[in-house]
Amino acid sequence: MRLLEACDGPDGLEFRLTKDLDDGSVPLYAILSHTWGPDSEEVSFQDMLNGAGKAKAKGGYDKIRFCGRQARRDGLTHFWIDTCCIDKSNSTELAEALNSMFNWYRRASRCYVFLPDVPSPTDPEPWTPSFKASRWFTRGWTLQELIAPNTVQFFAKDGSLLGDKHSLLSLVAEITGIGEAAITGEPLDGFSLQERFSWAETRQTKREEDWAYSLLGIFGVFIPPIYGEGRENAERRLRNEIRATVAAGKQLETREGHFVVPYLSNPDFVKRPEPFEEIKTQLGYGSNRTDGTSQSRVSLFGLGGVGKTQIAIAFVYWLRQTHPGVSVFWVHASTTERFQQAYTSFAQQFLLADEEDPGQDKLELVKLWLERKNVGRWLLVIDNADDAEIFFRSKNTPSDNLSSSTKPLASYIPECPHVSVLVTTRNKQTGLRLIKQRRPIAVGKMDDGESQQLLSAKLDTSTPEDRRKLTTRLESLPLALAQAAAFIQENCMKISAYIELLDESFAEVLDTEFEAPGRDQEIPHAVMQTWKISFEETKRQNPLAGDLLSFMGIINHQAIPREFLTHYVRLFHPEPRNTRSIRLATALGVLKAYSFVTESKSSNLDMHRLVHLSTQRWLEERGERCLFSGQALQILTEVSPDTAWDKIEESTRCQLESYLPHIPPVLGSSVIWEHKPWTASLLSHLAGYLFHHRSYDRAQRLSEKSLEMRISLPEDEKSNGTLQTMARLVWIYIRQGNLESAQKMAQKAYEISQRVSGAESQQTLASMCDLGAAYTMQDRYEEAEELRIRILETAQKIGGSEMDPATLVSMTNLAGEYLEKSKLEKAKDLQMQVVQLRQDRGLGEEHPETINGIDLLSKIYEAQERYKEALPLALRVFEVKRRELGEDHPITISLMARLAPIYAALNLSREFADYGLKGIEAATRRWGEDDLRPLAHMAMVATLYSLTFQFHKEGLELWLEVFRRMTRIPGHHHRVTMALAAKLVYYQLESGLGKEVLELGLELFEASRKALGEDDPETLAIITTISSIYFEADRYEECLEWALKDVEAQRRLLGENHAEIPWRLLRLSWVQGHLKRFEEAVASAEECVALSERVLGPEDLVTLQGMIFLAETAKTYRLEGGGRRKEGLLLMQQVLEVSKRTLGPDHEFTILARRYIDNWLGKEQPKPSSGKTKEQNAELAPAAQKVENEQPLPTTEITEGTPSSSTQPNDEGDAADTEALLRPRPRLRDSFKIRSWSKKQKEKGV
Repeated sequence: MRLLEACDGPDGLEFRLTKDLDDGSVPLYAILSHTWGPDSEEVSFQDMLNGAGKAKAKGGYDKIRFCGRQARRDGLTHFWIDTCCIDKSNSTELAEALNSMFNWYRRASRCYVFLPDVPSPTDPEPWTPSFKASRWFTRGWTLQELIAPNTVQFFAKDGSLLGDKHSLLSLVAEITGIGEAAITGEPLDGFSLQERFSWAETRQTKREEDWAYSLLGIFGVFIPPIYGEGRENAERRLRNEIRATVAAGKQLETREGHFVVPYLSNPDFVKRPEPFEEIKTQLGYGSNRTDGTSQSRVSLFGLGGVGKTQIAIAFVYWLRQTHPGVSVFWVHASTTERFQQAYTSFAQQFLLADEEDPGQDKLELVKLWLERKNVGRWLLVIDNADDAEIFFRSKNTPSDNLSSSTKPLASYIPECPHVSVLVTTRNKQTGLRLIKQRRPIAVGKMDDGESQQLLSAKLDTSTPEDRRKLTTRLESLPLALAQAAAFIQENCMKISAYIELLDESFAEVLDTEFEAPGRDQEIPHAVMQTWKISFEETKRQNPLAGDLLSFMGIINHQAIPREFLTHYVRLFHPEPRNTRSIRLATALGVLKAYSFVTESKSSNLDMHRLVHLSTQRWLEERGERCLFSGQALQILTEVSPDTAWDKIEESTRCQLESYLPHIPPVLGSSVIWEHKPWTASLLSHLAGYLFHHRSYDRAQRLSEKSLEMRISLPEDEKSNGTLQTMARLVWIYIRQGNLESAQKMAQKAYEISQRVSGAESQQTLASMCDLGAAYTMQDRYEEAEELRIRILETAQKIGGSEMDPATLVSMTNLAGEYLEKSKLEKAKDLQMQVVQLRQDRGLGEEHPETINGIDLLSKIYEAQERYKEALPLALRVFEVKRRELGEDHPITISLMARLAPIYAALNLSREFADYGLKGIEAATRRWGEDDLRPLAHMAMVATLYSLTFQFHKEGLELWLEVFRRMTRIPGHHHRVTMALAAKLVYYQLESGLGKEVLELGLELFEASRKALGEDDPETLAIITTISSIYFEADRYEECLEWALKDVEAQRRLLGENHAEIPWRLLRLSWVQGHLKRFEEAVASAEECVALSERVLGPEDLVTLQGMIFLAETAKTYRLEGGGRRKEGLLLMQQVLEVSKRTLGPDHEFTILARRYIDNWLGKEQPKPSSGKTKEQNAELAPAAQKVENEQPLPTTEITEGTPSSSTQPNDEGDAADTEALLRPRPRLRDSFKIRSWSKKQKEKGV
């Protein structure tokens, strides 16, 4: 190669030829591209040898001067011009120059294109039209001069720079018809032979043979020039040489392997290290292997849109850079036609086929050529190889799917050591078959860092938090992220706005087409459309798989139980039992192969959320969503239980709970009204679950909807489900405190069951039981008791014997009714009979019915305060349940909660504390520290500690811990925290904190009143607490105001006749008496006694306390001038008789009543003690008869706030006993027994 060198001379810049340089001594140089003028005007090699004078006289010297000066400006001293650097008189040198020229242009640092027919950009007239019409674009040799150099600059006739081939790329591509990729330096073997020939088709050369010679570098071949042979012969020799080179396996481009890849490198590609490195390792290009023969075939499989093709593109470009001698051939394999098209194009590009023989099997030609040892190493990329039937003919392949070739396409994939194959597929099964069952490479979704990188490259102004939200919504799926980024860029919107669009119309947004690098233009780019193709292919390949996919698209996309699919196949694809499992396994194999579903260790199936949404969209487009919604409804109805949840085994319950998330999506579809029987049943099942978990409002709505559907059915379609739904509604209303609705629903169910089944049927019996429960909750005890007796009689008639299970249930219900009414002896006698009858039936000691009967009997003993009898029964129940269910089971924990107060009542401190703390530990293990259930247990134990007056400090510490934990639970910072704070105030009071507690209570009242309202249950509870604070501190003036508020508030909340009202009236009477407001005190006490007798019974302790206080107040009122002594003594006599009958003659309350009477009559009476005496057991004479004949008792001065001295015990011990018995406060048993449900307030909060 010979160059011109620019050097300084006496007359300025001078140019001289260098010697002929070899490749190793060639300096950096520029090169000139121009169009030749007349030969006489061009400076030749001989002109430069003969001296500058002659050369300068020619017009072409201006081009030499321009090139030299421009090279100097660019820091170059050497340059090359074809007119004067080649000795054309030397045929050998000329031939070498013609064959080397492409590489000389490629190696040049700069290529200057001088355009004498283009005006300066500073001229008034625009230069672009002249540029487009320039002669330079029509000449043959300038083709390689445009393509080969890296830097090509265009200059106007005055030497002004117009731009380079990169800045003018679109304009140059438009003028030449050459693809931008070829102009900017993409390897030419990526362009077919036909395309490269087309670039020169309209170009002209001065000598006709030069048309062929100017293309030598374009095709990388070498032929000697023979001027005079003509263009046709020159072109024939060129094509023959190309064909011979291909046949010999030589490269058609200098130094590098062939690169037949239809995609440019993606500058925004985010490297996925795991699959990328795995490809390198399996194909032998990893860090520890370089021979490329480790495994000849590798498959990338994964869900459509996870980036398999992008990874493959990135890999082939990495391979081209690191192993340039390896050739790459990319084949689209989404259809048979595209596979054939790729092979045919390859055969034409490499001139493998004889154009005069159209019948040749071009696929076979390509395969055989690639398998030849002398063609070098190749990587064959088979992209989108999803359909197995394209590659492997099966007996079920329709004839119209067959290609013109009789052989399956898989047979055309080369099998030889020097050809590796990389397959990308959505279908794992197809990938496995193509790579001969070797280990495939799974491609999943991106991790968080990769997703962030992808979005930040496209949305550089977004924040990490916004990008994180978007990746979460799109579940890090690369295609969805790329689609989102394109949409955001095109519409100039923020990520937050795009997320709002997704929330409004998720499927529509992801169905929007967009442009993306590295995506096949013949395949839809939108996520939804991408998967639609796979869905259609799945349904065609395996109809059952398509139907299962459609069914799963209706229900929840996560944790899909396999039992659902088993039921589906049985109902909608009936097969013989011996083939059903095989068909299901095969269909699931197809779905898993396409990555539509994945299987967990528990055998449940999961769908990608976006696949799930796309499936729904696909079903809507096919008009099949209603069909599969109806099928899903039927399946869920079949597998859901139609029984009470508390009667289901724990293991079965856990399994059934896993079904629940799949119900709401089905019930949300419009198809439910077309299948009312199934829908009604499913609604009822779900309501049963919600009822079991105390979500009563939701259970109510679903049950009412279910009942509405059942009632609208024709008579022949109605079933027992109507009455079952009505029965559940009764108990839902009861739990909500809506007792009137409960009673009306129960009455209606009772009437329907009588009409449908008759008066003496199991259905009617069940309806009567529900009605009886409603009466009880309404405090209509007489009607409830009468109905329970009728129920027992009906059960005996139906069963014919007391041994009948229904009869025993009715007897148990009646015993429970007696317990509620405090008819404890009747309850005890009846339940003991039930327990004995169950034993007579032969039920074991640990049978559930036996244990339940013993449990109720222990509760009756506990209500009678016969704790010694209650304890062994409660322990027996606890031990059986602990063995059966374990210590951490909710039932076992609740039994611990029952044992603790029994031990407390028996003053067994160690056992009481032990069971209380054990219950807390078990509940915490079961549900965790901050769950409401262990906190409720802890609160119960804290309350017990305080009410037993033995563990004040421990109780306060527990309440503080409950309070601290409760404030951490989200959603409970107002209501529950205030309620707990109110209790905390009360128990701090019990520990002796006076002023501070009162201030905290008043502060809580104001906060609760503002946050929750004056009539909120928690606000009213704080009123009760503040009243108690003043009462316990003997601050009766302040207490009176709050006690009145308390009574009025509870009446508004609970109703006039609620069981919680009497003891509040008693406390109000006590306060009024201490303030000498005797008329008010007597009125309050009389109201307390009347109400307590009515709602609690004449034998209830509150009733007896009220009667004693009324008697005492009446007597004190007498001493103040009221004159009601006789009534007071008669009341005390009544108290004595009731107490003796219900509590026993030796009970301390009985002894206290006797002592009051004796003191009034002036008798001496021994102090109460725990032992029995004859005096204590003797009957009192009717004291009331003596009262009439006695003289009035002398008036004694009574100090404010103390009872009459005539009734005051004589020592401090007696005073303490009296205070403990008569001072009105909630008792231990009443603190944990819900006696009635609210009539006006639905259950709120926890």
